[in-house]
Amino acid sequence: MCRISSVRKKTLALFAIVVFIAPLLCCCGEVDDGRPKPIDSARKFISEALDGKTDEAYKLLSRRQKKFISLEVFKGMTKERATGKTLGESGLRIEAQRQVVDGNKATVYGDSEFNGKKTPFILPFVFEDGQWLLDHPSVQLENSSEKGFYFNLNLANDAKTYFDKLLDGDAKYLWENTSSMAKNGISFEVFASMTVSTQSGKKPKEEGFAITTKQAFSNEQGEGFAIGMLTITGNQSQIALREKFIFEEGKWVADFVKLETEIGK
Repeated sequence: MCRISSVRKKTLALFAIVVFIAPLLCCCGEVDDGRPKPIDSARKFISEALDGKTDEAYKLLSRRQKKFISLEVFKGMTKERATGKTLGESGLRIEAQRQVVDGNKATVYGDSEFNGKKTPFILPFVFEDGQWLLDHPSVQLENSSEKGFYFNLNLANDAKTYFDKLLDGDAKYLWENTSSMAKNGISFEVFASMTVSTQSGKKPKEEGFAITTKQAFSNEQGEGFAIGMLTITGNQSQIALREKFIFEEGKWVADFVKLETEIGK
């Protein structure tokens, strides 16, 4: 049985997804290898996002991220939904404090501040076509209760897909997207019976089950978890989910066989 702390709803939900403002970006601990620096790409991106030049800012996303998010969706993410204000007008500030480069990948670390509250963040980059590009469509904010774990929209999307496939009873997809450790010692047939079957033999979705993915967080070691809520049609109870994922063979995969839940308080 896995416990999960309650997640307080943020005043501006947008900023749980995207925050791209920095009055000052610093460069430290950097080895000059003759290439452009990721901090310079960050400055350019932030300047264009502040000025509302979303078309230009979108060009600084990596190829992989452009597959996940369209320009129109990205434009909506760079404004406060209720008022239409830009991020610069919203009052949120971000200061990048250091950057680390490892081959063709890099990470910028810093603090975000909104309404007087500071939250650490990381922002990943990848070196493509001779320039540093953002390899995540948002600043990844640190989890308030688990230090070293940062908001990861890519993991949140992958977790949502995994849960949707579970509700659909797609055992083949689940097997292919579950960690080797979780599958160790069990056959596909046993795995399928543990993950997608109900007492009636129907698919979970046909029984009225639904899963809403709230957020997901990961650390630098490729460990992550997704939090959400399980509901059943006609039942007022909500069951909190907190499920483990790991980054294995280039993708996020589930590190569990059965859902670990607790009745939400």
